[in-house]
Amino acid sequence: MSEMIFAEVIKVNYNNRSISDDQIAESIRNPKPESVKDAIAKIERDYKDKLLSIEVLNLRENNIGIIGAAEILKFAVKNLKNLVQIDLSYNRIQDVRGYKDYEEFEYWLQRLLEQDSLQSINLGRNYLDLDWYRYIRAQLPDESLKIMWQ
Repeated sequence: MSEMIFAEVIKVNYNNRSISDDQIAESIRNPKPESVKDAIAKIERDYKDKLLSIEVLNLRENNIGIIGAAEILKFAVKNLKNLVQIDLSYNRIQDVRGYKDYEEFEYWLQRLLEQDSLQSINLGRNYLDLDWYRYIRAQLPDESLKIMWQ
């Protein structure tokens, strides 16, 4: 009789936790919000041997800006090789093309979109408009279809 082994699928839900970019979190004293760096460290600690099993990462409804989003995307590209869905909707991610922070965000966004396992990234209800989406679509015609923004 053969055994069937099923891999554990992990869904990480950090929805509505007031996670903020590191610099902003450090400047607020009371109540002190969780920083992106701390959130990533917690994921690494809680799932240290299971990072490859994380398929869903929900960071919806936080206070994550362009710098924090770049850090999250970088973490996902380097560590979450089987990520299927990431939700960064209802945050503070802005189209600030031309700034170094934006360039880092776009670089890691493109790397994540290129991952075969990824099916969708939700960037809805941020400060990204149709002009931004057209710009990304022109650079990555096929991969940009993974972006949800409603």
